[in-house]
Amino acid sequence: MSERGDKSDRENGHHSFWSGNGQQGSVLEAVLDAVEDAVFLVDVHNDEGTVRFRFQWSNAAYKTLTGLSRNEFTDKTPQELFGGRTGTEVSSQYRTCVEQREVIEYEETLDYPTQSTRWHTKLTPVLEDNEVTTLVGVSRDVTDRKDWERELERYKRFVESSSDAMSVVEPDGTITYGSPAIQNVLGYDPEDLIGENAFEYVHPEDLDEATAVFTQGIEDEPDERHRHELRFRNVEGEWRWIELRASVELDNPAIEGVLINSSDVTERKRAEQALQNERDTFADGPVVVFQWEDVEGWPVEYVSENVEDVFGYTSEQLLSGVVTYAEMIHEDDLERVKREAHEHRDCDRFSHEPYRIIARDGTVRWVMDHTNVVRNDEGEIRHRLGYLVDITQLREYEQQLEEQRDDLEILNQVVRHDIRNDLQLVMLYAELLADYVDEAGETYLSTLLESTESAVELTRTARELAEVMVQPDEELGEVSLAMSLEQQVEAVKSTYSGAVVTVEGRLPRGQVVGDDMVGSVFRNLLKNAIQHNDKEVPEVTISTEEMEDHVLVRVADNGPGVPDEMKADIFGKGERGFGSDGTGLGLYLVQSLVDRYGGDVWVEDRAPASGADESSASGSPAGAVFVVELPLAE
Repeated sequence: MSERGDKSDRENGHHSFWSGNGQQGSVLEAVLDAVEDAVFLVDVHNDEGTVRFRFQWSNAAYKTLTGLSRNEFTDKTPQELFGGRTGTEVSSQYRTCVEQREVIEYEETLDYPTQSTRWHTKLTPVLEDNEVTTLVGVSRDVTDRKDWERELERYKRFVESSSDAMSVVEPDGTITYGSPAIQNVLGYDPEDLIGENAFEYVHPEDLDEATAVFTQGIEDEPDERHRHELRFRNVEGEWRWIELRASVELDNPAIEGVLINSSDVTERKRAEQALQNERDTFADGPVVVFQWEDVEGWPVEYVSENVEDVFGYTSEQLLSGVVTYAEMIHEDDLERVKREAHEHRDCDRFSHEPYRIIARDGTVRWVMDHTNVVRNDEGEIRHRLGYLVDITQLREYEQQLEEQRDDLEILNQVVRHDIRNDLQLVMLYAELLADYVDEAGETYLSTLLESTESAVELTRTARELAEVMVQPDEELGEVSLAMSLEQQVEAVKSTYSGAVVTVEGRLPRGQVVGDDMVGSVFRNLLKNAIQHNDKEVPEVTISTEEMEDHVLVRVADNGPGVPDEMKADIFGKGERGFGSDGTGLGLYLVQSLVDRYGGDVWVEDRAPASGADESSASGSPAGAVFVVELPLAE
């Protein structure tokens, strides 16, 4: 076959391919001319091993799709029609078809005067005398499809990199696609879910709602977006709250189902439930919850429903801005509250000093305000969340206590000065009377002196007890235990010359936690051991034992002891020991002081000496041991 063929046929738009097949060729040409795809013929000329190609015919659709008429196309080589580089690539595909002598398919992008087109081309070789003489090409414009594929690929990359899980579900609930993020959200391998029914993973209590909203979504307009929160079972069998954002894409050939975007909101739901529980708890309680905007005046953004019961304002009054929170604060406290809020701007939570709120009826309510500071992602304060506790009754009680302390202080001064001075004056005159009374009067005088001395000691105990009650929060310090014990032992020996008071071992030189009233603890215990002793010669022994962080002081006597049923209550206010006619204030003072120092005190039975048979009338070992535990100073 010649390189150019029959020139007259080309000029008439015909080709020997058609004329060589007679009438059938003409019919075939007409048929191909009506095809919507681009059809073209390529002459193949083999010149001593060198294969050349020249376009010889194209159908009507080719012109429509490329803009090239049959005359512009016919008799051109690929290089002449598409340029050197592209023409060479086109010729390479043609050469492959010739060499393989079979149909090949490929995709190519070709530039035309009006556009660039992406083709899917199918080449069929036509053989004459066992030689390829013609190539029949059929090309389909896949430009839009390729653009769509690129967009689909881009969307796929987005889906697979998203932290939210994405899935495609058919109208009957069958899962046809799952993104990799499903494993992060629910723990399942996406491939394992393909073909499963999504409704089988929904919580039974949510199943009716899930079915209803899914059915309604399919019936709605295609562009509508739906958002719901349902519980789904994860791979470990736990129920997780999942937020679903669905769109119906049944007409989208790439999806053909319902596209669902899913994210785990379990923690948010738990937080919301906790907040709701908290609000329900506060609804009928004394704590009022406020949320204020962090601007001038602190407008109220949220307030619990019990605000009306506590402060008289309705939530509508506060939320509408008719009354701001700042306007509720007592004018004498407002600047301090503002200052405290500013000083704690960098804190996540803090507590105000108590301040006053003016209730709607004009009464003053004292509140304790515990505030949480809520910030945005940039760290800026969004709002403040305050928990207000009405402490009005507590403040009134504290005021009452202050007044009682003042009264007690006045009484203490009377006891400390006036009564004590009068008693000491009685003692002085009683001692002067010793030279003026006869033998019979000495008994009465002795009783008078003993009673007066007891009354003086009682005023001293009462004074010390009053000081403990009036100043319970006085700061503690460090006290030398050895010095305090030595002073009290010497004082008791001087007062009770008929008693035997001994100290076993060496006294500890460490410091204990206390104040200047530590001595009162041991003075009262020593005097108690002597005054309530039923022996002719009272014996009192003091021993100490130093531990790692505290010291034990034991005051043992040879008296009647303390029955078991009285040991727990003997330190109570007004409690008296076995056979005692005293007031019980001394041991109560001991307990009060030891508690104040962070220590402890208790009573035990004294074990008799080896070989001795000492026992009280009740059968208990004779004597008691009062044990004092005091913490060592750091």
